[in-house]
Amino acid sequence: MSIHARADSRRHDVYDICVGSVLGSMVAFFSYRRYYPRLRSQRCGEPFPSRAQTFNADFLKVRGDEEHWRDLREELELEDRENESG
Repeated sequence: MSIHARADSRRHDVYDICVGSVLGSMVAFFSYRRYYPRLRSQRCGEPFPSRAQTFNADFLKVRGDEEHWRDLREELELEDRENESG
């Protein structure tokens, strides 16, 4: 339905139609940008990685770091024990 037809039906004012169009365009733009890069980008058709993927990758990184430091701490404690006894 065109703007003229909506206004002629006397159910909507031109102001209502224009504000609704601007509001709808803004919601559509921000919804698109939440999941996709900007339109001028070469990869505008590829969505961003999901938050679940990035969260799990970071979690595994932290877990790996914790294991590394725990192993290092155990090695240092063993060295300290050997130095104290010898």
